[in-house]
Amino acid sequence: MASCLCYLCAHPDCKAKLLKEIDEVVGDDQIRWEHLSQMPYLDWCIKETMRLVPPAVGFMRQARGPQLLGKKWRIDAGMPVIVNAAWSSERKWDPKRGRVWFAYIPFAVGPRACIGREFTVVEQKVTMVTLFQHFDFQRPKEVQVPEGYKTVRQAEAKSLGVGCGGVKPEYLHILRFVYVYFMLGAAEISPGKAEPEICPRSVPLAQLAVPEDLECQKGPHAAVWSNVKKSFRALLEDTPGALFNPIPEAQVKTAVDQAIAQVKAAGGFDSSSTNECGYGKLALQLLSVCLVSDPFAVAQTVQSAGEAFASPVLTLLLDIPWVATALSGWPLFGLLAQVSLRKADVLKDMVDQESIDGVSKGSTYFNAMRGAMPSSDLSAMADATLTYLNNPDPTGDGGVLGALTALATQAAVQSNVQERLNLINGLQEAMKKAVHTSQDLDLMLATRWPLWSLIHFTVDAISVG
Repeated sequence: MASCLCYLCAHPDCKAKLLKEIDEVVGDDQIRWEHLSQMPYLDWCIKETMRLVPPAVGFMRQARGPQLLGKKWRIDAGMPVIVNAAWSSERKWDPKRGRVWFAYIPFAVGPRACIGREFTVVEQKVTMVTLFQHFDFQRPKEVQVPEGYKTVRQAEAKSLGVGCGGVKPEYLHILRFVYVYFMLGAAEISPGKAEPEICPRSVPLAQLAVPEDLECQKGPHAAVWSNVKKSFRALLEDTPGALFNPIPEAQVKTAVDQAIAQVKAAGGFDSSSTNECGYGKLALQLLSVCLVSDPFAVAQTVQSAGEAFASPVLTLLLDIPWVATALSGWPLFGLLAQVSLRKADVLKDMVDQESIDGVSKGSTYFNAMRGAMPSSDLSAMADATLTYLNNPDPTGDGGVLGALTALATQAAVQSNVQERLNLINGLQEAMKKAVHTSQDLDLMLATRWPLWSLIHFTVDAISVG
């Protein structure tokens, strides 16, 4: 909205048209729902602003097959690509400009587009009308650029060090690039094309590529495992409150039974399919753990399942980049979150949970995070984390688990794609220092901190499953 006001002040004729429309439709009355559809020029102004200054600077998708962009840059199948959400080929702000589908994408597109896109447009309209009913806005005659800031064109980027070994310190805080070339690095140049030098990748794409065996897209039963993956995702995404609360056992059992029946009917458990879709079979085991009621078995979930289960879980958690795990589409951390929630519930009267969590009864941060879980109030968690980081809780901050939860919360509310990727990498490195054995993992899964749920929310945002 601030950007829209700036554009309107820079174009007095457009502002006059908008004020005339507001006066004619709403006047001095309080804005009502029926007014919104009667103000097309307001809609144009807001959407033209989002074309140039989108609410999210970019989003990630995975190439389904090999692509050649601009006859120069090769995108291999499975390669993650960050899409710039700003349609900036036309820099002039013009409210009457038409929208081009798949070019105007301020909220992304497809099944993973922002679910709040309609709400935020309505919110902006109501706020803009209310502001103009009570205030006038004028562009300052002179604008003094603060010392140390500089506008940088893309052509100057390389000379400033962007994407080629880092950013010069004096420009670190003002560069805003969401191009594949600068965030993940340019793709390979096609053979036989003599093109100017392109900056090397800042993050090797090989580190983010999804191992074929994780996706389960090959093999005679690939279609069946794909359906299982979708059903597990649907269980986590469609069950109200499932992000921070246990899914009812009956629903879990139905999902497990249906998955087993599908795979079994297709022959996916036959001896000839032993090496097919190991990740899918592991996910099925993880969800099945949520049905275990024996407290002693629940206490040692990973250990009691044996090395055939513990080893791949630890490998996925510690050795495979979490971005690759997310891009496979299998909701590993969502399943681990449900295991953790189940363990905490079953063991609540049998173990000293405060010792496991590293807190005391008066832990302000822990109590605030726990209090926000039933309503899945991520905003309250973010506020509690900010307070905790500014003023560490002297009554018991949870030690490693509290610190990891704070880091996971920061990552969960981070809207900048690159910053979120950096925080995800930092989380995984921290996890490597905290977990070494299956016993360590069992202990961390028994926590009441919303750690695993927050990791799931953070990592799964870049999933393409």
